Amino acid sequence: RVFVLDEGSGFNPDELPNPTNPQNIWKEHGRGIFLVQNLIDEVDFQRTPEGMKI
Repeated sequence: RVFVLDEGSGFNPDELPNPTNPQNIWKEHGRGIFLVQNLIDEVDFQRTPEGMKI
């Protein structure tokens, strides 16, 4: 089990753009959550007072 705590403002994982769409394919960012969701068996996103816990 691995936990990552991001102290940023947070995000809604359901609203992240798909990095494989043609308009996003050459962007330099936006692949991290996509990779985690596709390489890990189970991913849970929790908003905490400290930030996002993945």
